Amino acid sequence: MSHGIYVSMSQASADMRRLERIADDLANQDTVGYVSVAERYSDKRGPQVEDGPQLNAKVMTEVGNGGVNLKPGPLMQTGRNLDVALPEGTFLKVESKRGGPSYTRAGNITIDHKGTLRVGHRPLLNVDGAPVQVPPGVKVRLHDDGTIQAQGQVVAQLPMFALSGEMTRTTGDEIRLGPNGQAEQVAARVTTGALEGSNADPLRAVVDMVTVQRSFAHAMQAIDTYSQIDSSSNDIGRIR
Repeated sequence: MSHGIYVSMSQASADMRRLERIADDLANQDTVGYVSVAERYSDKRGPQVEDGPQLNAKVMTEVGNGGVNLKPGPLMQTGRNLDVALPEGTFLKVESKRGGPSYTRAGNITIDHKGTLRVGHRPLLNVDGAPVQVPPGVKVRLHDDGTIQAQGQVVAQLPMFALSGEMTRTTGDEIRLGPNGQAEQVAARVTTGALEGSNADPLRAVVDMVTVQRSFAHAMQAIDTYSQIDSSSNDIGRIR
């Protein structure tokens, strides 16, 4: 098999991964607190095969997660008091959909019948991992310093965290810390009556999609060309 076909296959595989990321960004334009991820390119060595007297391993390009994009998204005014937009670099701690704690910039807070604060149906957690609670059935108001009041009394504090070290995105708006990641509770002021939108640039995503689709098409065309060359070479060497 021609060596060139591996190059084209590597490009096509990398382009498919890039298209998946771009499609994810476009599909989550309306997801509150969505965070996009950067791309990381690395070499992936395939199995060794006999190449004459030597063993030869093909090396292909692999596209992986290159880190979380922490740039803030645009603000969307809602006028709802329990909707909050966080200052840059701060996060809320929630119970992950997959279990365990994770962090999010989504601020669409609700209160269930037990008085548990939730963000997108996930319990909002304190620094110790316990759910944030307010008296059930009581009307509350959230202030820009993070205090939550009911009947003129402070009943809870909105816990906010700054993240550092290793982190990965698990779902659209959720970030999970890696082995070396750290979360430190911080005091910050929030913007009430607003939510943060997706931080993925839709215009750039559309342009990238067109570019990558063309690159993928060229790679597939090259694979077809190399396949035809291999077939012709086999025909020439065949004894008739």
